[in-house]
Formats: sequence, structure tokens, C-alpha cells
Amino acid sequence: MSNAALRVMDALQTDKVCNQVLGLAASLIVMLDQYGLNHVDVLGIAHNMVYSGDNGNMKPDFKAIKNYMKEEWEIV
Repeated sequence: MSNAALRVMDALQTDKVCNQVLGLAASLIVMLDQYGLNHVDVLGIAHNMVYSGDNGNMKPDFKAIKNYMKEEWEIV
């Protein structure tokens, strides 16, 4: 899952931040609808996968994505 997330972020990185966020959100909505999935369930599973490291720490690939967002999106 982390490799897919890294590829998605890599593909989006040249777009404006607002387009990255809205594009990810819109894609998620369409995909969930296509497969009849509940967003609460899917996000809960994804949250557990992101934070399934030792003691609930974020896995390294997801830390890299978070750091990218912090640096490139200038989020404090």
C-alpha cells in the first residue's frame, strides 16, 4: 500500500496543492462509490495500515509522504 501511495503522490506533485488534495479526494469518492465501500470503513483500515508500525508509529514510507507535504505544501 505504501508503494501505491508514493506513486500517487509522485504523479501529483507537479499540480497545485489545491488540485492535489481535491484530486485525491475526488478519486477516493469515485473509487469508493464504484465498489460500494463505506468511507468510514476504508479510512479506518487505511489509518491502521499507516500507523501499524511499532507502538503505533507511522511507517517510514508514510513519514516520507508526510514530510513531502510539510515541505512542499508549506504546511506548518
